[in-house]
Amino acid sequence: MKELKQIKLQKGEIELYDFGEIKLHAYKTNDPLADEVFIVEKNGKVVVIESPCFYDNRLLI
Repeated sequence: MKELKQIKLQKGEIELYDFGEIKLHAYKTNDPLADEVFIVEKNGKVVVIESPCFYDNRLLI
């Protein structure tokens, strides 16, 4: 792994794991279920593995 970056948000935080060509965004929603959303990024395109359960968290991604 090249880099781990933590990004604080208004609600929750993102841990960005940089593996070079591929990046993994782990979004800790800080909601009542302590949900975590995983987003895989490659070549400027993303795949969301799991969407947030609550509407107010969806506004951030």
